[in-house]
Amino acid sequence: MWVCDKIRLPHAPASFPKSRHVQLPPDLLDITDENLKKRISGRIRAPDQVSGPFKITVDTAKGEEVIEADEKWLRAERKRIEDTFTFPIPHIGRVVLHIEREALEAEIKRFRKNLKAYHDAVVASLKTVKADYEETLIKGYLPRWRERPPASFQQYGLLPTDENLEKQLRAVVQDLSNEAISFEKPQVRVIYKNVAPESVRDPKFLEPLKEIMKRRGVPIAIIEGLFASGDAAPAKGSG
Repeated sequence: MWVCDKIRLPHAPASFPKSRHVQLPPDLLDITDENLKKRISGRIRAPDQVSGPFKITVDTAKGEEVIEADEKWLRAERKRIEDTFTFPIPHIGRVVLHIEREALEAEIKRFRKNLKAYHDAVVASLKTVKADYEETLIKGYLPRWRERPPASFQQYGLLPTDENLEKQLRAVVQDLSNEAISFEKPQVRVIYKNVAPESVRDPKFLEPLKEIMKRRGVPIAIIEGLFASGDAAPAKGSG
């Protein structure tokens, strides 16, 4: 038996495309575009496309399959892997039977491959979404800046030409876009450690493990045989 101390599969918020509401700078609070007005009230949110879903080809036990992947799909995959191969024990971690470790490793390998496909699709899509988003903001705000240039232009004696206005506006908009739309590369990490010898004999470890195995449908004969034999002893090495 092994303890899978940490299974770090992607989970919100850090590893998913994020659509935030971000604070607008004072120079961008006055806008006439009706579509933008719906998303603006001192703050602005990113477009809905950021949340997906994104079409990808995934590797499954039955072969390749094209799916619409999003945060919900990632969470479901994570839960499926954890529920299929691990048994959470309070204050211990997630227990993985030694005979299941190879199957777990295969699932983790497949998940890493699918996650890369998801990440590639998200990055490609977000480039288009961000570009369109930024252009919409620029087109919406540039007319107002022509009528009322930012105070900094007068302060530094900069002429409010279209070139100068657009250059400044583009920089402001890109910063807003980067804050409103972000996607950190997901990580998958599994750390194994042996079950401590004292845990194998500790009712606080054994009873919860037996109970969750029963709830998961592990045959009674397997459970009884596992704890009656040496299979419950700590495995050699940390994997």
